[in-house]
Amino acid sequence: MKTNNRFIVAIVLVVVATLVAVVSCKKETQANLSGNSPQPSKTFTPPQVDNMNAYLKEFKQS
Repeated sequence: MKTNNRFIVAIVLVVVATLVAVVSCKKETQANLSGNSPQPSKTFTPPQVDNMNAYLKEFKQS
């Protein structure tokens, strides 16, 4: 009887762990993403530099 209960508990734990993994790895739909998240931040675009050494020297001085 004791080993039977342990077997049932082990099976229940495996099922619960599987369900948690499935729910946590589920992909979110586009509707959920747009409603729950703030606006995406703007990305930094570096300036186009012809002479990188001169640009770095000027940056270091400023």
